[in-house]
Amino acid sequence: MLLQLQIRNLATISSLELEFSRGVTMLTGETGAGKSILIDAIQIALGGKVSTELIRTGSSQAMITAEFEIQYSTHLIRLLQEKDIEVEEMLLMRRVIKANGRHKNYINDISVSRATMSEIGDQLIHIHGQHDNQSLLRSSTHVDFVDGYGQLFSLRESVQQQFREYTQLQKEYDHLLQQMNERTERMEELTFINNELQHAELKDGELEELQQESQTLQHVEQLFSTTSSIKTLLYEQDHSIVDSLHTLQSLIQDISRIDPKASAWSELVQTSIVYLEDVLGLVQEYSATLEENPQRMEWVNDRIGFLQVLMRKYQINSIPSLLKYLERTQKELYQMENWDQEQEVLQQNLQQSLDKLEHLSLRLSESRSKIAIELDQKITAELHELGMEHAIFQTQIQPFSSRQTTLNYRFSALGIDQVEFLLSVNPGQPLRPLQKVASGGELSRIMLAIQTILATVDPTETIIFDEIDSGIGGRIAEILGQKLSYLSKSHQVLCISHLPQIVAYANHHFQVSKHVAHGETYSKVRRLDAPDRIEELARMIGGTEITTKTRKLAA
Repeated sequence: MLLQLQIRNLATISSLELEFSRGVTMLTGETGAGKSILIDAIQIALGGKVSTELIRTGSSQAMITAEFEIQYSTHLIRLLQEKDIEVEEMLLMRRVIKANGRHKNYINDISVSRATMSEIGDQLIHIHGQHDNQSLLRSSTHVDFVDGYGQLFSLRESVQQQFREYTQLQKEYDHLLQQMNERTERMEELTFINNELQHAELKDGELEELQQESQTLQHVEQLFSTTSSIKTLLYEQDHSIVDSLHTLQSLIQDISRIDPKASAWSELVQTSIVYLEDVLGLVQEYSATLEENPQRMEWVNDRIGFLQVLMRKYQINSIPSLLKYLERTQKELYQMENWDQEQEVLQQNLQQSLDKLEHLSLRLSESRSKIAIELDQKITAELHELGMEHAIFQTQIQPFSSRQTTLNYRFSALGIDQVEFLLSVNPGQPLRPLQKVASGGELSRIMLAIQTILATVDPTETIIFDEIDSGIGGRIAEILGQKLSYLSKSHQVLCISHLPQIVAYANHHFQVSKHVAHGETYSKVRRLDAPDRIEELARMIGGTEITTKTRKLAA
C-alpha cells in the first residue's frame, strides 16, 4: 500500500509531501492544475521512463520518493530477497532525475537498475488511464488475468516445472545426437588421448619428486662433500662436537659430586649427545645413497620433459589435473561406446516427461476454458453496468500453432494456450482484439470491470485510475463510483475524476490547484476536510457560481 509520496522540483511542483491511506482517494482540480503530474511522479518512482524536460526550470535535478507498506505482500518480499535487497515492513522507491541524464534509482537506499525498479514497481501499483493500459493491450498478459481469476497459478507452476524438466532433457538428448553425428571422429580422438595418457603411467606427485631427484643428482659431488664435512665435524676429527660434549659432561659430573644440583645439566648434555648421534646416523645413511649416476639423471630429465610436454599439449598445468582429464576422457569414451543404451534410457525419460507435460497442460487448458466462460459473463455484465450496454467480452483460448510436426501441441512454460481478450462494443460488430476496438476511456472501464472481478485474487494492493470517467456521466458515473468503493475493500484505490458523482464516494479527497508567484507557476495539493469537500463538489457541479442549492446538492 502506498503510504507517502515526496516530490521535489518536478514540472510545476517545487516541493510536495502527501500521505495516503486505505480506501478510495480522489484527486480533483481544474484542468491543467497538475493532477496528472502526481500520477507521472508515481510512475517515475516505480521505474517508468522519464524525460529531463520534467525537471523544474532552474533546478539541476528532481527527486521522487514513494514509501510503501509491504509486510503482507509475501510474493513481493520473496522477489526482493531474490535480488538481495534488504526487506523490511516499509519499502522506499526513490528516483533522482538529473539534468545531465545520469539518473539514479534506489530501493531501500540500495542502488539498482531501472529494469529492477520497474520489475518491483509492477508488483506495487497498477495504473490505468487514457494511455496507461499497456497490460490490458498486451495479449501476452491476458493469460495472467484468466489464471488469476481461476486461481490456477499453482497448476501453472506445475506446468512450468515440468516444462523446464522436459526442455532440459530435450537439450541433453539433442546434445547426445549431435555427439553421435561426430561419433567416429570423436571416438578416435578420445581413444588416442586415453591410450597416450594411460601409457604415460601418470602418478600424483611424480613430477615434484622427479624435479627434486634431478636437483640432487646435479649436485651430488657438493652434497657428498658437505655430508663428509658434517661427519668429520660431529665425530671423526680431534675435538669433534661429540667428543667435546663428552668432555663437557665429565666436567659437569665433577661439579655434581660437590653440588648435586648440577646433575640436571649432565642429563641435558646427554640428550644432546643422543640427538647428535641420531643426526650422524641419518647423514651416514643419506651419504651412502649419494652416487654419480649419469644414466639415471638422463632418464629423470627425459621423464620431466615428457610430462611437461604432455601438460603443454593438453593445456593443463599439473599432473593431478591431467589425471582428472584422463578420467573425464574415459567417462566420455564409455558413454560413446554405450551410446545405444544411453540413448534408449534418455529417449524413454524424454517421452515420460513429455507425456506428463501434455497431461498437466491439458488439465490447465481445460480449467482455463471453463473459467473463461464464467469470467466473460461477469465482465460483460460489469461493462453493461458501466455504460457499455451493448458490449460483449470474450476470452479466446487457442492452442499455439505447432511448428513441431512430431508433437500434438507446441508447449511453453504457460502450457499450450494462446489467450486473448476480444470485445464487441456496438451491435453488429464482430469480436475483435481489445487494442483494435476500445478507446482509452473504454479501456479504463474494462480494466475496472476486470479488477472488480479479480479483486480477491489480485496481489497488487494499490490501483490508480486516471480520468476513468471519460465519456460517461449521470447514472453510469454513480455506478462507477460504487464499483471503485467496492474495489477499495480489497485494494487501495487512487482516482483522478472530474465527475462529482464519482468523487462523492471518496474516503479521502485531495484538491490540486495552480498559482503563480514571482513569475513562476506552482502546483499545490491539500487534503480536504468535510466542509471543504462539499465546497469542492459544489464547484464541480456548479462551476464558478456556487449557490446554496448547489452546496446542498453537493452535501
